[in-house]
Amino acid sequence: MTDWRARRPDDSEYASFYAGYVSKVPDGDILDILTDQRASTVETLNAIPADKLVYRYAPGKWTVLEMLRHALDTEWVFTYRALWIARGDQAELPDMDQAAFVASIKIEGQSLAAWIEEFRYLRMANLTLFRTFDDDVLSRTGHLSGNRITVRALLYVTAGHLAHHLEILRDRYL
Repeated sequence: MTDWRARRPDDSEYASFYAGYVSKVPDGDILDILTDQRASTVETLNAIPADKLVYRYAPGKWTVLEMLRHALDTEWVFTYRALWIARGDQAELPDMDQAAFVASIKIEGQSLAAWIEEFRYLRMANLTLFRTFDDDVLSRTGHLSGNRITVRALLYVTAGHLAHHLEILRDRYL
């Protein structure tokens, strides 16, 4: 393990909104955590019964497929943000309107197996990118929705956001 990969972001590296996600990430090398999470997520998603895919645990809540699509889309967005800041662009990054993203999802004709495959490849590509980052890159700061955030924090937010939704999946849907 490389020590700088195991250094958690401190509170000054991200907006307080992300604290819940960061807190869900265990201690250790963030790249090892993201790698382990890839395998465990694929295992969890493969175990979802077909009859649960359009289940909502309460009126107005997302279906399992909508929540999974949200998790995938958000991984794309968080990684784009990390790349943007890692490459030194200082332009402010916008918010992600998760309601608009989910509202535009066309569930019909979608395949859970295809989404699992997308996640596997997306996370592998992200890990390939993240392995090129060193402490200098992880410490770079950008601006997201009027708040300061580091590349390191975005890696933790990525892992924590997925952990959050997998927890909801296990507790409320399955």
